[in-house]
Amino acid sequence: MNVTRLLTADLAGEAEPLLDLVNAYFQEAMVFGRMCRTDEWDFDGGKQHSRVRYYCEAREIPFLKVTAVLEDTIGLQFTDAAAQIPYRHVGATWPPGCPLAGHVTVPSKLSPFTWLSTFLVHWNLVPDDDSAREGEYFRVLRSTLWICHESGLRAAVDYVADLVETGQVASVFSAIMVVAQLIIVSARTNSPQELVASLMEGRLPRKPGEWLVFYPTLENAEPVRLTADGRAAVESLVVRGWSQVEKTRAASSLDEWLSSVAALQGLLTLVMHSVAMAVANPSTALRAVVSQFEEMSADISAATVDMEVGLEGNAGLPQFLSYQRDLEKRFLNRGDTSGRRFRRERLLLPLPIYGSSDKLPPDWGEPSWRIALPWKSCHSFVDELLAGPDPAGPLPRGSWARPLKGDALRQALTLHPEHPPYWKALAQELRSVGRPRAAKAALLVSKRMSQRTVEQGWEPRS
Repeated sequence: MNVTRLLTADLAGEAEPLLDLVNAYFQEAMVFGRMCRTDEWDFDGGKQHSRVRYYCEAREIPFLKVTAVLEDTIGLQFTDAAAQIPYRHVGATWPPGCPLAGHVTVPSKLSPFTWLSTFLVHWNLVPDDDSAREGEYFRVLRSTLWICHESGLRAAVDYVADLVETGQVASVFSAIMVVAQLIIVSARTNSPQELVASLMEGRLPRKPGEWLVFYPTLENAEPVRLTADGRAAVESLVVRGWSQVEKTRAASSLDEWLSSVAALQGLLTLVMHSVAMAVANPSTALRAVVSQFEEMSADISAATVDMEVGLEGNAGLPQFLSYQRDLEKRFLNRGDTSGRRFRRERLLLPLPIYGSSDKLPPDWGEPSWRIALPWKSCHSFVDELLAGPDPAGPLPRGSWARPLKGDALRQALTLHPEHPPYWKALAQELRSVGRPRAAKAALLVSKRMSQRTVEQGWEPRS
């Protein structure tokens, strides 16, 4: 899966493959967030809570321990590419001088460990009842108001879209209500600061900590005619939606496509319902875009069903490929002889895959071990998932019977970062190729994972 590398180290060359692994862990966490997020008004907090618990039981401690060790041993740090990644404050402590909300900067006062722990804490706050959406709404609004106060309405709306795209909201409707509230209030205020103050009982907090505990002044406002700032914010959302469509059409593997489709579904939902809730008398062009997004959103729902259960047992991408080809025939019958309108308005698959024969490339057959646990956690019709570490997918053949090395070892560590012998094997491999610092880091991870097994009351598998 082609993914942007968010993390590097002091000696990046020597730190491979540790950097490959930790980058995969951060990307997997965001894939989980995109897939576990709900886009439904009828919110089922219990089912989502069980899925969050299932994933975090398996991943939270291993991912955090790996990140902490690599920060201490090889100088793990963010790359410039991480500037697209937003963060939200949580908890009583925070790095001195670091804003309460924003995007990762390089050099960053926010460490990878702090970002990851904050990401996971927000997901762990999903309770086992219907109060989930309201609690998250307040948390998203508080962070977004900080952005609005510092950088204006459009930056605040873009920030919410970034949270949705990177899997940092449990319900996209929490994000929708925040965006709609900001756009509506902006129509009767004259500056970002006045907008923020109007939602904070008429005054701005004097201390950073006050931003985290206030309960905003809310109202059931009617949709409004867009101001210049409101129009710019809505246009930015629309551009973001189309940009994600293009990313989805450019995916190089099924793993990447599924992750991109999940992000796209959240963004399309954000655009459609924010416009419906906040914009009075939208323009003809905006109505047309929203209509296209509604159709694409329905197609994504069809793709999800096809990937999980299919029709009469024929699950997987071929079923959705057939669905998209049937759509193109309907466009053709309505006069789209060149296929350009279909490709512009409804195509969700990359053209090389859409135009391929019935035999798909190897990376497009089924979700792979790279996203096995997020897929298993979020795409299941089982009402209750058992918590705890569980095999995320097939391990390399003979992985328990003989030492692993090379790609097979990388796969095993991606599936089971909690398994100490794998890290010890990686340390031996790194030492044999003359990378003592990286080997020391891998060995320390192995020791930390061994401590975890004692704390959790289960023994390492040998």
